[in-house]
Amino acid sequence: MSKDYSKDRYIPKTCNTPLLSNEFFDFFWNENKEKPVCITFSKKAKNQFWYIQFLSYDRMMKKVEETISNAVSRKKTQEENKAKRNQAHSLKVGDILYASWGYDQTNIDFFKVVELVGKTQIKIIGVDTEIESVPGCESQDLATPANSSSQANVFTRKYNPTLKKYEPITLLKKVDGSNNSIKISSYAWATPYKPGQNLYQTASGFGH
Repeated sequence: MSKDYSKDRYIPKTCNTPLLSNEFFDFFWNENKEKPVCITFSKKAKNQFWYIQFLSYDRMMKKVEETISNAVSRKKTQEENKAKRNQAHSLKVGDILYASWGYDQTNIDFFKVVELVGKTQIKIIGVDTEIESVPGCESQDLATPANSSSQANVFTRKYNPTLKKYEPITLLKKVDGSNNSIKISSYAWATPYKPGQNLYQTASGFGH
């Protein structure tokens, strides 16, 4: 639940008469239809959403109506997108996904679905990446998933200080049902890999 900052608002004394309040906004105005001024806050927000002096009362009300209408549309779109994300996915055990990520360079990591958990979750392991040089392009390598499942990529391994080596782990992930993607980290999403799909990553020595 978001915190309510409405008590910390600065509302000018010359524009502090409530005009309208709904689930999205609180509107205040100066009660002057000749020179209307309106200040608007998103619900529970401290800072103003907009603060405008209008040429007429009708223009002010039109702006208020547009502001509310846009908020209603945004909420509808968000609810529709959420419903799509939460719908059942179509991934199967054995499917391969890949994540393309990196700053100033591109890295490719592969994952294999090893278990379906309910309608919206899966368990994955990492899959080795096979690298092939690209003729005439030293800065890029062709990346494909290896047939093995040694779970070598960075997202699905954990360092064991006792054994002094990285060990494979299995990750439980929620699937975005709209496109069968999964969030690997704050900067990487994995999507289904199509056999034969050409994926390129930055070659060794050309990244940062």
